Amino acid sequence: MPVTIAGLPIHVLLVHAVVVLIPLMAVATAVAAIVPKWRDRLLWIAGVDAVMMVVSLVASNAGESLLAGLKSTGAALPEATNHGAIGHQFKFFVFGLVVAAFVAWLVREKMPWLGIALTVVAGIAVIAWTVYTGDTGARAVWGATMTGLHLG
Repeated sequence: MPVTIAGLPIHVLLVHAVVVLIPLMAVATAVAAIVPKWRDRLLWIAGVDAVMMVVSLVASNAGESLLAGLKSTGAALPEATNHGAIGHQFKFFVFGLVVAAFVAWLVREKMPWLGIALTVVAGIAVIAWTVYTGDTGARAVWGATMTGLHLG
């Protein structure tokens, strides 16, 4: 049975935080590595990135619970299964951002170019995977509803 808050599955609520805050943290991480006077803040930023990784893991587990609850009703959810598989890989991208931020902090004085490269690549990767994961989730939920609907 999916966990709910005010009748909404917690997965739905957490996903909104993940979709907004992880790309925001990806940009903040890269900017902190790029701007010399902000590089000392990279350890703190790596900590916030790690918190967001935990939030994404909780969202993923809540999604599994939601899918199991929906399957128990007999609903056919082939696209949701695809979204779940893609969502399981999301944690690796967020972990990459955490590692990139930590390494950028470690090398901030001697090799700042390495920190910049790592955080920019990790940031682009995590933003792209966030969009991809969110798109598959939106299609799983809204795909049939939006088919044939012409807006505008």
